[in-house]
Amino acid sequence: MKSLATVSYYGFFLCVPAEPPINLRISDITKHSISLAWQKPNYDGGSSINGYIIEKKEGVNARWSKANLTNVTDTRYTVTGLTQDETYEFRVMAKNAVGSVSNPSMVVGPATCVDTYGRPLFII
Repeated sequence: MKSLATVSYYGFFLCVPAEPPINLRISDITKHSISLAWQKPNYDGGSSINGYIIEKKEGVNARWSKANLTNVTDTRYTVTGLTQDETYEFRVMAKNAVGSVSNPSMVVGPATCVDTYGRPLFII
């Protein structure tokens, strides 16, 4: 029995994409980073998931851009190098072993990078 990801049809191989990752959420916010977590897709397209692509959208900019430069294999990632007081949205796509990329997950955000610690408290 052949995997759905490599079914041959008249000599062509069909790549079945995975479903999108699920339950994308923000787990932490600092003034220069936002941490994300998600769950793997319910269906991997017939081939194991070997990475995730994280995209961000900054402010009112309508363009999505990659947030990760290396392959992310875990279901959590901290996006760094963000601008304090700027608002961001995020989405994640799954990539399986045959190279098929899923549709994007549900979008999480907007979230604003803020200093969550505030000013130091002095007790005299």
